[in-house]
Amino acid sequence: MANKRKIIAEIQSPDEINFEYHVQVLIVGAGACGLTAALAANDNTNDILVLERDSILGGSTALSSGFVPAAQTKSQFSLGINDSAEIFSKDISNKAGKKQNKSLTSIVSVKCGEVLDWLGEKHGIEWQILDNFLYPGHSVHRMHAVPEKTGVGLINRLQTAVTDADIAVSTNSLVDTIFMSDDIVKGVRVQRPNNKHEFISCDNLILACNGYGANNELVRKHIPEMCDALYFGHAGNEGHAVLW
Repeated sequence: MANKRKIIAEIQSPDEINFEYHVQVLIVGAGACGLTAALAANDNTNDILVLERDSILGGSTALSSGFVPAAQTKSQFSLGINDSAEIFSKDISNKAGKKQNKSLTSIVSVKCGEVLDWLGEKHGIEWQILDNFLYPGHSVHRMHAVPEKTGVGLINRLQTAVTDADIAVSTNSLVDTIFMSDDIVKGVRVQRPNNKHEFISCDNLILACNGYGANNELVRKHIPEMCDALYFGHAGNEGHAVLW
């Protein structure tokens, strides 16, 4: 179903913009991706701000099972599961009919396992292998989950890690404009529920704001065969990152 609310996602010049705050790392979106990015950035700086459009954290992650496929992890090793980035990459290729983005596949197949192990070792995220059956397309057991086996459980554990790291998170913060000069990001405009705006400058911007399933115009443009399908995902997936 089409989203009737007017979606603002603009790129503007920072000229004459009076930025009220500055941070070194600004992250848009507080789902699993955004919170993990914040924890990674915290290895190098504590000047981080995560902006979440909703009143609570979670996004699409909270609606999901929270399961994460990853290869060559310590959790797999403890169960004697023989897996590798190469096997994972081959499984992705076979499942995608050889039409996968090879560069992204390479990154995912290698880095997912490294990130899960790092989250476990440094931030205490406990992982379990779901080994009661093989998920479609996987040749070995590599689906990982937190003990709760829910997306909410994963978000809660990541949120605890972010809180313990003293990373700032601002909810009810919808980013609608990115300010750029000579292809360099200078900052963003944040819309609050009272329709007031705040202007935040940054040295680095990370977009972790998911997809565009709730934006029927973008679905019609990029996946026309799905334009009349019902959408059951997060209402905030309006495609801001695509529109920017």
